[in-house]
Amino acid sequence: MTYKRGKWYWINEMVNSVRYRLPLQTQNWQEARKLQKEKLSEIADGKVVLGATSRQTFNAALDAYLERQKLHGAERSYRTDRQRGRCLRKTFGEIRLRRITAELTPILFT
Repeated sequence: MTYKRGKWYWINEMVNSVRYRLPLQTQNWQEARKLQKEKLSEIADGKVVLGATSRQTFNAALDAYLERQKLHGAERSYRTDRQRGRCLRKTFGEIRLRRITAELTPILFT
């Protein structure tokens, strides 16, 4: 779906269960429709990344979280989180964060 926000056109689409809300950086409707088709083909080819976390694995996210806890949190909280993270690390490991859903968890824990 292409829509206008203020003076500019944006795209709001779902591709492979991931929502993409991207600016098209144009004020012309015809150009916006053309850019929408181009963006959708780039998304389908995997060229558009929504940020660092869109392809981040569970292990990488847990490591980043624990590092932040170590620097800014209480020592005991850090130890508790590290201990609880071991079981989660075994279960989710190298699965990308965006693939972890409520529907996936019963499959992993059976």
